[in-house]
This record gives sequence, structure tokens and C-alpha cells, in this order.
Amino acid sequence: RDKKLPMEVNTLFPIASNTKLFTATLACLLQQKSVLDIDRPVRNYTSSISFYNDELNAKVTTRDLLSHRTGIGRFDGIWGNSDFTREELVWKTRYMKPILGFRESYNYNNIMFTTAGYLMERLTGESWESLTRKMILEPLGMKSTCFTFEEMKKQGNYSLSYYEVDSTKKLATKSYVAISDALGPAGTIKSNVEDMGRWMIAQLNKGMINGKRVFDSTIILQTLVPNAIADKEG
Repeated sequence: RDKKLPMEVNTLFPIASNTKLFTATLACLLQQKSVLDIDRPVRNYTSSISFYNDELNAKVTTRDLLSHRTGIGRFDGIWGNSDFTREELVWKTRYMKPILGFRESYNYNNIMFTTAGYLMERLTGESWESLTRKMILEPLGMKSTCFTFEEMKKQGNYSLSYYEVDSTKKLATKSYVAISDALGPAGTIKSNVEDMGRWMIAQLNKGMINGKRVFDSTIILQTLVPNAIADKEG
């Protein structure tokens, strides 16, 4: 808007929580490689992830983290406009008191997705960003998709959101400074129409794109399994 440039198919935008499906897909891909069992308790893999009480430590699985059903509240104020690392964010889960019973209902939680991504990092020795690029973006040919605002700006063709400052109707640019890169697996991917079109084709064709199988169909189907009651948000 500032430069009066038209939007194009390769104009980058933050895709926010659409990132979450990439993280869930990555978990299923790692499960297929026997690196991760999404139904095994997280604490069975690492003691670096802890929850508020013994029940959660004994029972919370990666599937729970990705299904918004741990019963833990959002705690979004922890990552907003913070300089915590991903490891530091996840370390704080041990102090997050549940507001619902375990698997009682759906309660949206960004930090649980970040925790799932962090677990994948611990199991592979690679960053969530590296894993996502190697196992999802590159196989699909999503060449422009990136993870940080610095990467997005380097590509030059990008757009930001705007908001009304006051009653004068003047618009100002959102800076996104409050969105921490540490949140990663919950919502930091930046992409464009061209790349997201490839992602959607793979979803609709159960892992196929341009006649080539990129993901096994079971990977796509696993991410479509209903796992939580979502008639209301706690």
C-alpha cells in the first residue's frame, strides 16, 4: 500500500495460524519415519518438557498438543512482544495451570504447538524451520515460503497489514514486532498465493502434485482426524 504496488501471486503475506497444519503434517511425517509417536506421552521422550501436574506429565501426547485439548489456558502474553527463545517459552509450560480438565474440551493454545515443534527439534537435532523446509516446502516446490520477517523483507515483494490509527481514518502499518520468531510452529510462516496453491493441491490430492507423490495419503488423512470437541472455546 505504501508504494502503491499491486498484489501479485508471488507477493508474500504472513499466514499466521495456517502454519499449524504444517506443524501437524511434520509430526505425521516424523511418525512415518519412526522418529516420533504422536500418541506416546511427551515426557517419555524428554524431561525438558514439563507440565503443571502429574496427570499432564503422565498423559499429554503430541496429538494432545496439536489438538488444543490439554486443558491449559492460552498464556499468549508470554510470547507477545518478548525476546524469549523457543526453549525458554516451552520451559514455562510447567507453570501453566490448566483451566479445564485434561481432554475435557477444546481450548486454543499457541504455546502447545510451539511445544510440539520443540519436541521435534529435540528428537532430530534440527530446528523446526529446517525440518519444515526440508520435509515439506522443498518437496512441494514452495520456493518463496519463509519463516521470519527479515527473510520476507529480503525477497522484496511482500505486504503488511494496516489499521486505523484514530477517527481520521488514516492507516498505519502493523509492524509485527510483538510476534516472536520463537513461536514458530504455531504461526510464523510467510507465503504467497503461488506457494500456497501448491500446498492446497497436495491437500486436495492426498499428497500428490503434478502427478508426483510428495506425501503418503495417510499423512494427509491423519491431519483430518477429529480429535477434540470444539463447540466452544474455554
